Amino acid sequence: MFPRLSEDIQNFSFKNTNEERVVSSHFFSWYKGHLVLRMAGLGGRSFSFGILFLSSKLSATAPSTITTLKHEYGHTVQFDLLGPRTYLLHIGRPSMRSGSVPYRDYYNLPWEATADFFGGITERVEPEKLEEARAYLGKVLKNRWRP
Repeated sequence: MFPRLSEDIQNFSFKNTNEERVVSSHFFSWYKGHLVLRMAGLGGRSFSFGILFLSSKLSATAPSTITTLKHEYGHTVQFDLLGPRTYLLHIGRPSMRSGSVPYRDYYNLPWEATADFFGGITERVEPEKLEEARAYLGKVLKNRWRP
């Protein structure tokens, strides 16, 4: 454990934007201004709530791991825009409830499509669904600032 912890400490940087450095971490890292924790016991799932929680089951060598990192980073952008309460109501809760949606449709859901967009993932969201997702997020943002 200690050599791996020591490796994470040595690779840690508050300025890190390198995905490979994050996915090769064992316990923690930093990515584009956010703490990343590698966690066991998440059922192989990853999630974000201001902090990125990546499943420790994700392989550092699988291309899908970087895609997962970018997607979860996109959720942190949503969190930063909306704040904890609004994020939980309009992004977190719907995301948790949509786990049984087929893969192809899951990433076209508004809260997932905008996470992909903010994370820089462009290949898996249908263009018309991205427009719907932007409209959804715009409506959430507009209502967030109402008295």
